[in-house]
Amino acid sequence: MLESPLTLRTTDYHQLPREPGLLANASRLQLAWEKVQQACHCGNPQLLGEAATISAIASQQLLPKPGFDALLDLVESAGLYGLNVAHSGSVVGLLLDRRRHDVEFLQWRLAESDIAAHWPQQHLLAMVPGGVILQ
Repeated sequence: MLESPLTLRTTDYHQLPREPGLLANASRLQLAWEKVQQACHCGNPQLLGEAATISAIASQQLLPKPGFDALLDLVESAGLYGLNVAHSGSVVGLLLDRRRHDVEFLQWRLAESDIAAHWPQQHLLAMVPGGVILQ
């Protein structure tokens, strides 16, 4: 999980005009939802990552995340499962499997890129039923 030093009050977010952006991305969000269902049915983390990334791209119109294109490039170049974003907050997540992806290399890439300037706090979290835990 990558944290921004910026904060967003949820009440401020809910004052933003979101309906036009949501309607413009309805087909993209529908595709993301279909991939989530398929991923859960098949137990496929790659599909879940694709769904999260599609949703993150749609969210970028509503609440832009700094360095978003660089994050997408990192996900693609490192072969990660995907990118998820807080739709009403200031955190993003890189979806990965520690057994499959080189975490140290990712940490190095984050430190060497402009991404770290936007997301200076980084945490490696484990997925658990019902949420995540800090390790």
